[in-house]
Amino acid sequence: MIADLEARRGLDRTLEELPDQDGLAELARLGAGLTSPELATLQAHVKLDLKLSILDSELPELPVFAERLTSYFPPALTARYPDAVAVHPLRREIVTTLLVNEMVDCGGSTFAFRLAEDAGAGATDAPRAFRVVAEVFELPALWSEIAGLPAEVPSAATDRLVLATRGLLDAGTRWFLAHRSGSVAEELARFGPPVRRLIPRLPTLLRGREADGVRREAAELVELGVPAALADRVAGLRYAVGLLDVVEVGELADRGRARLPVEEVAELYYALSERRNYL
Repeated sequence: MIADLEARRGLDRTLEELPDQDGLAELARLGAGLTSPELATLQAHVKLDLKLSILDSELPELPVFAERLTSYFPPALTARYPDAVAVHPLRREIVTTLLVNEMVDCGGSTFAFRLAEDAGAGATDAPRAFRVVAEVFELPALWSEIAGLPAEVPSAATDRLVLATRGLLDAGTRWFLAHRSGSVAEELARFGPPVRRLIPRLPTLLRGREADGVRREAAELVELGVPAALADRVAGLRYAVGLLDVVEVGELADRGRARLPVEEVAELYYALSERRNYL
């Protein structure tokens, strides 16, 4: 990613005091990583790069993103001057900043770059897919709950929680890039309601070894001080991406014959998923 930023945006490793390729290879050999100041510097360049790419697109004008503009201003201001806020001269820049900050802070500095490398995602594909997956699985509320855990919960526990959400984010965004081509609004309307209805049922949908593994993971998180309800939900996230297949199958069944209830599809899907582990 550093090499890519060098080539496209003129990042100067010497000026920014970032390791060269040999230095990175040595860190890898030692099992070490970048320091916090180096990571902060790199993250700043990642955000600047993403902002430039998004500002050069139509993304900030799309209603599903532009509606975020009001969240930037105090509620009293948006209530009193809604028309002025809607035509703010920096509205595109504000919307883009909000979007990029959320995507990088929650998905990680390498999120968009990995999507480009692994899935051929374009400059605007990553933020679109991020928004769909985050909203469908209600990840912002989950991230807020994790961030609000008491200080007594060790960082090892919160790290596991965050990494679990990022695992779902990675799997979900790749699924949408590979299987769907609709607009953000269309995908939110299609997948949001059924997935949110099924998510609470995941613990009872899972079978055998998969269910046992989720229970063990949840128990370990509870021992680390994570509330039981949060531990149960996060522990099952590794299998949550399968709900996208469930909705897709139910939708395909609607083409030319009676639509299959997603609850029944989910029962069969996770039963087959558990059986696959024995093959």
